[in-house]
Amino acid sequence: YISIAGPHMGVYTFPHCADGFICDAINWVLRLGVYTTLSQWIVGPAGYFKDVGSYKSYLDYCSYLPDLNNEKAVKNATV
Repeated sequence: YISIAGPHMGVYTFPHCADGFICDAINWVLRLGVYTTLSQWIVGPAGYFKDVGSYKSYLDYCSYLPDLNNEKAVKNATV
């Protein structure tokens, strides 16, 4: 798989909302629910969210990005 200009390192904040009280509140709420099963299956960008402060949760519950970047213990496994 080759990709150009994709967000393969993940995103950590809501787009265009990194600083300020309102953005801090939005990002706090985002981090609380981003790794739930519901958000991983319904909200597409949730699969690209990478919370470095909660790396284990990211590996365990993020449905897309850890597999794409081969960050899990089992890499490129076929079923």
